[in-house]
Amino acid sequence: MKAIKTHLLLALTMTLVGGYAMINPSSATAAGDNAEVQHEPFTTTIYNPCCDEEIEIEGMITVIMRESEGPSGNIHVVQMERLSNVTGTGESGTVYHGNGHSKFGVNARNDASVGEGSQGLKWNLRSNNGCSFTITLKFHVTINNNGDVVVETIVEDIKCQNGTEIE
Repeated sequence: MKAIKTHLLLALTMTLVGGYAMINPSSATAAGDNAEVQHEPFTTTIYNPCCDEEIEIEGMITVIMRESEGPSGNIHVVQMERLSNVTGTGESGTVYHGNGHSKFGVNARNDASVGEGSQGLKWNLRSNNGCSFTITLKFHVTINNNGDVVVETIVEDIKCQNGTEIE
């Protein structure tokens, strides 16, 4: 089961990183002070541990990023992502529809030597054959003054439509 969770976590992480990499600055629009909104299509593969299959999914990712500076010069960044119009097909031919969202916040000293933040992520993928599932992940990220990045998983929850929880 640990290999399943690792596979799933890597797929989600690559999806988000890939989503960020695909964002085109020319698609950005203003959303208030120090905020930027970007909309882009995405495609990726995700693993469904409830029915043991890979799913090719596509949809739209909307990213909203806000950055602010405190009185001491420290930086605070909040980034929210929303996945919409998500559709996919599993290896078995199962058709999925879904949505998802995540939020990442980070605080960093003005000398950029130390930062700390958290990430929350939730995805829902539904099918008509009992293979629907929900993924909830929460991380705490610390960037030490030597540049090392430490990631701690706080919550890791995968629920299948039939009520089974993947551990």
